[in-house]
Amino acid sequence: MKNFLILVLLFMPVWGCKSKKESSEFFKRGNYHFKKNELEKAEHFFTEAIKKSPDFADAYNNRGAVYLKWGKNQDAKKDFEKAVNLDGKFTEAKFNLAKLLSETGELKQAEGLFKSIENKMKNSSDFYNHFGQNTVKLNHFDEGLKALEQSLKLNPGNVEALTNISYVFLVQNNEKIAQDYIDKALKINPEFGFALNNNAVISGRKRDFKNSVEMLEKALIKDPQNQVFLNNAALYYLENRELEKGIVFLEKANKIDESNPYSLRNMAIYLFYSGKIKESYSLFQKIEKENPEVDHIYYYLSKNASALHDKISACKYRKTGAGLSEPWISELPEC
Repeated sequence: MKNFLILVLLFMPVWGCKSKKESSEFFKRGNYHFKKNELEKAEHFFTEAIKKSPDFADAYNNRGAVYLKWGKNQDAKKDFEKAVNLDGKFTEAKFNLAKLLSETGELKQAEGLFKSIENKMKNSSDFYNHFGQNTVKLNHFDEGLKALEQSLKLNPGNVEALTNISYVFLVQNNEKIAQDYIDKALKINPEFGFALNNNAVISGRKRDFKNSVEMLEKALIKDPQNQVFLNNAALYYLENRELEKGIVFLEKANKIDESNPYSLRNMAIYLFYSGKIKESYSLFQKIEKENPEVDHIYYYLSKNASALHDKISACKYRKTGAGLSEPWISELPEC
């Protein structure tokens, strides 16, 4: 999830020399504009603070928060790393860096940072939510679930933690418990995108595509560039044979990252239902070779092989999908 609790430090160090005092004033102004979401002004003043005091760790951390809001992840990472290098005890900067590393897939490095600050953040629900989420991404589900449950103990209303726990149970194909956590999250925040997405996934597994796309289109109102939501909406429209609607969402997802394996799967689905079964089969096989974890890949491989009258491959793929508990496999003929 791309939701960060950015810790903007409002304390003011007391320095003697003129440059330090000027740096302190720039920092104060940067915080003022950041709180008002005036990001260009905030970035300007944090940069001026750094120019006056190049060892100002707090200014690097806060400028990193600005870059993060702009989606400039590499610039944010450099500033968070600089803040940590300048002050090895800077817990908030380490937390911000760990969250960013987790979001960008550097999971082991993020894990090390999370563990290094756990003792100082043991009363933070937000910390255990992000720590647990990173641990789940590493496929350590039991350990991740414990951290997420700790997040809820500290704050039972943490919508992100509720949604992350629902994801753990979705991965384990326990839709009933997952639905309970989704319902709790949506009761607190009916517009929370990732809870709506997980709700859509459960409906999609039941092939209730109408409800799925309604949930996803609601999620996309507040987060129109979320590739997960776009790809899931494309999937359910395509599987419901609403190809014109499906391709609209697929094209939006491709503008973000056309190499995303879920976008590639959706393109293969579109080709298949458009009658280009040899092209789709080649693409499905490529995806399975490089990203076998993609949802429903064996369902489509089996279906495509069957359309090409390759019964042996169709049965092989069906068996693999059944072993992975793919939810739509039962829609295919028994072998």
